[in-house]
Amino acid sequence: MSGSLTNEVDGKREILGICYDNEQTGVVLSKIATTSVGFVELFFGSGVSSGSSFIYKQIILGHKKSALYFMTNLHVVQGLLMYYNMARAAINDGKDVDSFDKGISVKFSDRKIRIAEFIVPRGQFLNPLGLDNSHLDFAIFRIEIDTDDEISIFGTRDNWEISQGEGIFAFGYPRGLELSATNGIVSAIYEDDNRDENLARPAAMQNRWCIQHNILINPGNSGGPTVNARGRIIGISTRGMVTSVAVGVNFSLNMKYIMNYIKDRSNLEVVRVKEFIDFATRRAKEDTR
Repeated sequence: MSGSLTNEVDGKREILGICYDNEQTGVVLSKIATTSVGFVELFFGSGVSSGSSFIYKQIILGHKKSALYFMTNLHVVQGLLMYYNMARAAINDGKDVDSFDKGISVKFSDRKIRIAEFIVPRGQFLNPLGLDNSHLDFAIFRIEIDTDDEISIFGTRDNWEISQGEGIFAFGYPRGLELSATNGIVSAIYEDDNRDENLARPAAMQNRWCIQHNILINPGNSGGPTVNARGRIIGISTRGMVTSVAVGVNFSLNMKYIMNYIKDRSNLEVVRVKEFIDFATRRAKEDTR
């Protein structure tokens, strides 16, 4: 059995995805991924970097329209910070940067849509990710589409329980390839308890809010969903240790903590893509005169 998780918000229907009562096969879960996992591409004349994303909420707006809310990793969005250096290099090569197509898009199902803005943890967009803020490696964006049909998406809640040894799946676009599915198990769970003496250890601090697992997270997988066999999103696929350091040690941010964190809007701020790109381009022009 399965059913959609729904709420009524300001008179509009909010859909939080499908939740199965029983464990499902990877084939069943992959079908949901084809409609809900997005390919995020940053482009500056041509594609320069990419990542993954997923729909975690749909709001039916009415009049044949819906708002879709996606999550991805902050470090995927921070690819925008490369634009200043790319603009300077292009100007130095005598190129007209104003003629370049610049921005970020998401492609999912048969749609490709530009992303106008991101919601990110306050004060973190320009801040390099490190021991003290690696748990804030997430970003949200919203798009509207011309349908009020319910889209098949994985289930989202702020209180899913996960267990060590539990079977899980990850979906994304490794190295910009086609949508890929991989599976593994939960190896360890790092909780959010600042009183825990273990958080004094650098490894534990860096893995705060993390689920450790053995699913390989390659570049491009970042930002995709990590789900359990019942179709519940338990995390955002975030990073893996390089094989020269360790094999089979990979991490997803625990969705439970993220969903609770974003309830307080004072924790968040907006990054407008065009404004940032225009600013970076303008500065690059000024600095190359």
